[in-house]
Amino acid sequence: MGLLALGTPFDWLEAKQYADHVRQQGIQQFLRLWRNLQGRTDDLPLWGDEIEYFLVSLDHTTRQANLALRQEEVLESLQQPSTAPLPPQIDVRPTFHQEYGRYMLESTPGAPYISTLEDCLRVEFNMRYRRELIRAKLAENERLVTLTSFPRLGAPQGFTVPYEAPCGSVAQSLYLPDDVINQHIRFPTLTRNIRKRRGSKVAIFVPVFPDLNTPKPFRDPTVPAVPPETSVAPGALPSPLANGDRFPNGTEKIAIPVIPDNSIYLDAMVAPIMMALSAAAPIFKGFLSDVDCRWDVISGAVDDRTEPERSPENLVISLYIADDARHRSEYDDVLAPVDKSIESQLIQNGLDHIMARHIAHLFIRDPLVIFSETLEPRNDDSMDHFEPPPSASSSSDIGWRVEFRTMEVQITDFENAAYSIFVVLLIRAILMFDVDENMRRAQQRDAARSSLFYFRTQIQTKPNTTATSSLQQQGMTPSVPVDGIKPEFEEMTMDEIIHGKPSSQYPGLMHLVLSYVDKTDADDLVKENIKKYLDFISARATGRLMTTAAYIRKFVQEHPAYQHDSVG
Repeated sequence: MGLLALGTPFDWLEAKQYADHVRQQGIQQFLRLWRNLQGRTDDLPLWGDEIEYFLVSLDHTTRQANLALRQEEVLESLQQPSTAPLPPQIDVRPTFHQEYGRYMLESTPGAPYISTLEDCLRVEFNMRYRRELIRAKLAENERLVTLTSFPRLGAPQGFTVPYEAPCGSVAQSLYLPDDVINQHIRFPTLTRNIRKRRGSKVAIFVPVFPDLNTPKPFRDPTVPAVPPETSVAPGALPSPLANGDRFPNGTEKIAIPVIPDNSIYLDAMVAPIMMALSAAAPIFKGFLSDVDCRWDVISGAVDDRTEPERSPENLVISLYIADDARHRSEYDDVLAPVDKSIESQLIQNGLDHIMARHIAHLFIRDPLVIFSETLEPRNDDSMDHFEPPPSASSSSDIGWRVEFRTMEVQITDFENAAYSIFVVLLIRAILMFDVDENMRRAQQRDAARSSLFYFRTQIQTKPNTTATSSLQQQGMTPSVPVDGIKPEFEEMTMDEIIHGKPSSQYPGLMHLVLSYVDKTDADDLVKENIKKYLDFISARATGRLMTTAAYIRKFVQEHPAYQHDSVG
């Protein structure tokens, strides 16, 4: 959620005057943290999850479900001291946090998990327990829902309790009232400064699903003519369904504090695959869309770039950073601007050129929220101007955290636990392939069953590893490229990526995960229970089970009141 300091924030015109100062302070804070953590090599691989919820109010008279703007009251109640004993499966009371929307809450386990199978089996119970704690604080007509995108967010005739009108001074959105924004000063400041820095209002365009009775060309009746400040590329998405800042997202987090390994995890390009596999957002502003995920909507909502800075595509990753044999120079083929003075400063202070370039690339962005009270560091441990990648003070035990942010939150705790467990076990397979094209394909309608993705066929570089030995026994050892520039990837279906493609000598991610599970010291019952979650992932990958997005889409299309006109 970022820094939630209290203080006096600068307006953008003031903040940009201090941008270079904050960048330099941030680099100094990073270097101090880097030096303090550089020698750590014996940390356990810890991880956790973040689940975001909607607070929904049901009106049984009108049969309407609206977003309840009660984050503050519910959170205050949750944070009151409790004398109730914890269940045996819970060591530390879970934590609950603010989110951008006043209709949202975020929860995390009270303490991180370790990467044992036994700990993985605690995840679903922990998620269920957190849900129960929140439910106990809700009114009788309120429900706690885990949806990636609330279907009527931004729809006309209102979607909040209490009703609030759009067109506020902060977001200046045609559809979202300012009152849905968390009242902590950081959030309206961030919203306002995104708009002011980019020089125009946020404008997000989502394609409508072309159903039998959808007007052609389709025109959203709630959208006025595109204002002069908004640019739409020729041949762009045909129907603007969203305009305004911030649509909610669900995230899963993996926290791994070992810095050398962590750079490899950051390079593992499985994010688009898991996004398609967890797709859960087919409806925006009350319309069936022709996409299944919210990634581009979220990206557009926080895009503070000016018009000259915007590229045709919002690239999701610019640089690989691992000092690893799989990191070939041919893969770094994206133009990634860097701050040369910062890059030189980092190299002079002992960083390798790969990591220095990565950090210097991060620091080309302007800080959007600066508090006057924290402009100058409060003490030597202050991290106000630098958060990622460690996101912790130099005195903290927390190391470098990598967030796996592309997965969409699911309706049930079992599903969310299954995806979390699969990703944690999947970190043993570190891959590199064409991520930007995959991100585009991952959001397409029914991508998990119908799209092809670029995926690396050679997934091991050390032929004597345990996993590779297991593959050799089955005649599936990947071949090593003969020359240094031979492509190591090809297009595969989701089923092939997860379960293998023998014709390419590619074993599949699930095979690697199962091999790892089988070789652990866990007892047979633990392994069998883990495999129930993996079986669910397999069923989603083969198409035997629909994604959440496909389920929601099917529910709408088969509803007797639906007119097959894309209006959900």
